[in-house]
Amino acid sequence: EVLLKRNRESQHKLLKRAHARLARSFKNGLPPIMSMQRLARRRHQESDSFAWHVVHGHFVTVIAMPDKLDRKATSFRVRYADPWGGRIADGVVRIDEGSGYPALGVHAPQSEVGRDRLKPNESSILVCSAVLGAF
Repeated sequence: EVLLKRNRESQHKLLKRAHARLARSFKNGLPPIMSMQRLARRRHQESDSFAWHVVHGHFVTVIAMPDKLDRKATSFRVRYADPWGGRIADGVVRIDEGSGYPALGVHAPQSEVGRDRLKPNESSILVCSAVLGAF
């Protein structure tokens, strides 16, 4: 399922929807697969304005997360298996209203997704753009 904000969907509702999908997949016996994408804030040559551009994407398997999401939560922790290097790592899926991009942010300090494709001093964000699972 694509996890971009729907029409009139708030970031809080998107967070709840993402958590519900991941939790349902665990409940149905399949650890969900999460798509993480690195986006860079780049200038359009024609218009001289900035926009987010996908520089690289990657899939990880979520192996642990909280069963429940607090009503006022702005994030939830995940533990994931990263096939690049065979590592187990921790991250946080969180509301990211500051970027203006219609997806949830991911704080995953151990992830190298797309970092090598950034220009020096270029702003970037890591987002959760989709999940695969047993929904």
